Amino acid sequence: MEKFKLFHEKYWHEIWLLIATFAQIGVFYVALAPDPRPIYWLGFGFLGSVALVFISSCLVPKNTTDERWGIFGTCWFLCTFLITLNAIIWAYHLQNTQSTGIFVILAGLSGVLVFLFGIIWQTAVRHAAANTPQNPALLFDPQMVLRVVQGTDETRPDQRFCRVVPYIHFVPQALEIVNKYGRLSLAYAETLYALYGCHFPTEIEIAVIKLKYNHLIYYLTEEGIQWSQNAQALMKIEHPEAYQQNVLKTKNGMLYLSEQKQGNWLEAEKIVGVSELNRFERLGYVRRTGIQWEITTSGLKQAEFYREPTKEEKVEG
Repeated sequence: MEKFKLFHEKYWHEIWLLIATFAQIGVFYVALAPDPRPIYWLGFGFLGSVALVFISSCLVPKNTTDERWGIFGTCWFLCTFLITLNAIIWAYHLQNTQSTGIFVILAGLSGVLVFLFGIIWQTAVRHAAANTPQNPALLFDPQMVLRVVQGTDETRPDQRFCRVVPYIHFVPQALEIVNKYGRLSLAYAETLYALYGCHFPTEIEIAVIKLKYNHLIYYLTEEGIQWSQNAQALMKIEHPEAYQQNVLKTKNGMLYLSEQKQGNWLEAEKIVGVSELNRFERLGYVRRTGIQWEITTSGLKQAEFYREPTKEEKVEG
């Protein structure tokens, strides 16, 4: 039963497409058109084709674009129309024999061909949808994003604001507004971290660093972002002071902790810094027990990232 459940979850589109195909055979080709004359095949075949177009369109994977829905529907309709014409030809040859057995066999063959053709298109559409990169900027209207940000109470960001957070960096004016207010910056950083973890998309890092003022850089660092090497290089040029505070201090602190592995908390505060050490504890990089601390597996992984030489250091080496 468990294996069937897993199979159904993975191939439910195909399962219901199979059911729909043979339901068409049972209803339009056998029950409603028992006499295999061309006029019956044409009328009920056309109705069956329309029904399959509608049903199969509903079964198209939901992450496809409207354009692919149109392609799938058109090809599916042409397929069923050709199958219907083929059935009319069969019916013409059968009208003198009136062989019910052959009639049912040919109707079944017609359904199998439709089903197989549908499987090919289902697979093609699903594969194309899964492998075509989507540009998030095209999924949201920039003016809508700007209106949401402008209409948000800067002291109490709501769910509407959180829903457009992944697209705000595409709208420079909206990102400037977020950068201006602390509560918006905090909600922005928390939402991004919830979506992406400590590794944000490069375009978000660049958009934030390109801002005139560096407020968001501090909020994102505090939330736990691990700035990529490209972002670090850009930050060093655009905001040298923010680079010192948000990259170098974090890097030196993580390298010190990874070398020591454990030690006295107060001694670590003197070297790493109180705010940095507290942030490392909050993010799960170090574990405090009384006045002692020890680095965690997550902390060692973070340190490894900073231990890798940057592009500039590689060139100098």
